[in-house]
Amino acid sequence: MPLKWRYVRLNPRFDRDETLELLKSEIEASNTTTVDNEDEVDFLISVPWLRSSQHGFEFFAIPEEFGLNKSESFQSGRIYGMDATSGAAVAALLFDMFDRDKKDADGKGCESVKDRPAKTLRVLDMCCAPGLKL
Repeated sequence: MPLKWRYVRLNPRFDRDETLELLKSEIEASNTTTVDNEDEVDFLISVPWLRSSQHGFEFFAIPEEFGLNKSESFQSGRIYGMDATSGAAVAALLFDMFDRDKKDADGKGCESVKDRPAKTLRVLDMCCAPGLKL
């Protein structure tokens, strides 16, 4: 049976490793998922395209049937249940063309962009749908 996933965002105000350890233990303790070879399945998967260490922004996929609202991780505010598409919109807003080094015209060296002044970005969210706002 193929696994179905839901997504959670880590709260950057808590220690990342402690949160992941707690969440993983909770998922393993409540696991009712039946798969062909459970030894090869990781039930806590980082979503690499929804991660920014600079902004403390990180998502993980967890099994859909995990009782998120009953977990200590959720109740203590360590994680937020959030759809990946909501996170993708925020990730796109956080991306800045200066988040990476650029090669110079000759392609030989890299231009340092770390000392450039930060740009101000203002976003007006006019969506009235219920849900968590980042």
